[in-house]
Amino acid sequence: MQGVCSTDQRDQRDPPFLTNAQASLPLRPWGAPVLALGCLIVTGLPSTNAVAACAPPSGSNTTVTCSGATVDQGPGINTGYGDSTQDGLTLNVQTGASVTGTSIGIDVNVNNVINNSGTVTTNGSGGVGDVYGISGNGPLTVNNSGTIGKVDIPNNISDLAGVNAFGPGLVVVNDSTGLIQGAVAVQGNGSATITNSGTISGLVGGGGQGVSVAGGTVNVTNNASGLINGRWRCDQR
Repeated sequence: MQGVCSTDQRDQRDPPFLTNAQASLPLRPWGAPVLALGCLIVTGLPSTNAVAACAPPSGSNTTVTCSGATVDQGPGINTGYGDSTQDGLTLNVQTGASVTGTSIGIDVNVNNVINNSGTVTTNGSGGVGDVYGISGNGPLTVNNSGTIGKVDIPNNISDLAGVNAFGPGLVVVNDSTGLIQGAVAVQGNGSATITNSGTISGLVGGGGQGVSVAGGTVNVTNNASGLINGRWRCDQR
């Protein structure tokens, strides 16, 4: 089934393509994380505890491959990969791999494609971190067959959004094995196109939103195997 939301449909409840609708969660203000240059860990002699990495470590208009467990590689501080300046990447998180940032898992700029077959998440502590699983400033395409974002109900911790785009042009394709989660699972601005065959889950029982887009139009196709938990919202702010 397919749903279309425009700016005159604000804060709607229970559209036909959503299930298990929950209460609304205010989203503003969106705070941009403070970014700074970090250090690159270079492994020496082979070791069973060698640090995995996304390679190349930075740059634009290239293909990046993430294997093993990548933690706060940056170059952005508290970021698994990126610092919101990377353009034109095709970034592949391999099956079994993980990219974890204290605050943001993957943070890029515009015209990026992220293919996730592993896990992209955050690992904040002491009230610091847990902002976005994946974040982009402009057009962003996310193809997901793994897990994106964090919801830890026992400890009352979750990402603000599993996938976040500050500008228009967000495209999300969530396969049958895919899970996207957060206080808001998918958050966009201006326009978004979402095709779901897996699970898109806003914080269940805590006022979460499955899909939230500020202004413009969001097109959501929820296939037979798809589940979207949480309310949806598209409005002009």
